[in-house]
Amino acid sequence: MDTLVKEHKLGFWDIFLLGWRVLFFKATDISLIALFAIVPLGLILALLSGNSLTEELRTSDLSISLFLVLLLLQAFSSLMFSMSLVVITEKVVEGQGITWSRAMKYALSKLGSVFTTSILMYLILIGLSLLFVIPGVIYSVHYNFALFVVVLKNKNGMEALAYSKKLVEGQWWRVFATLLGFGAINTIVGAVLNLFSSSPFFVILAIIISALFTIVSSTGMVILFLNSDFLYQRRLSKRIEMQKARKAKIASRSRHG
Repeated sequence: MDTLVKEHKLGFWDIFLLGWRVLFFKATDISLIALFAIVPLGLILALLSGNSLTEELRTSDLSISLFLVLLLLQAFSSLMFSMSLVVITEKVVEGQGITWSRAMKYALSKLGSVFTTSILMYLILIGLSLLFVIPGVIYSVHYNFALFVVVLKNKNGMEALAYSKKLVEGQWWRVFATLLGFGAINTIVGAVLNLFSSSPFFVILAIIISALFTIVSSTGMVILFLNSDFLYQRRLSKRIEMQKARKAKIASRSRHG
């Protein structure tokens, strides 16, 4: 996988299939991290369920406070899941091993940088969207790799956003089409699964299948980032080599001229 991602410009179906390979290769670790993200959501749904709680308890101040705490916990756990998935995907692509606990520990160390960069990104996108819708859409694609940059490249803030924009430049439509492709697949899968949601068993099965496709979409976008970064670094190295060769040629002419 390392050679494929580093040496070739991947198409959508290449990315999609590699996303499944990452999922199957690290299924246990990804499942354990997913549970960490799912538990708070399950508690929120239980709190909102009229079957498990009376109306008085559900509308009490304690219940509302608990709901807000769980909502924050869900946001935190979802972000940790996304960041850990980025780390795991990179290690799989590089042919290295990493456990779910190490991935989450590393993700936790990057949480502050991811949070501040995300806030900055959303403020910029909201500002652009309020002025004109199209610039907001354009820059949302430009900044699509920002979280990956923070986690894997030790950059944050405007530096991370600028690096993401640099990777997307020249392949905006490729990144946009990949996002659109994963969105279309997830929508179609969800619509098909809804046709078989007549029993609790199929509901649970549908949730699992939808979750798998969502994870593959996430790993696929990380693979697209890694592929784009490898190709960018290769172009940058060639450009530097050409500049050095040009300077050496000019210096040689100066010495002999």
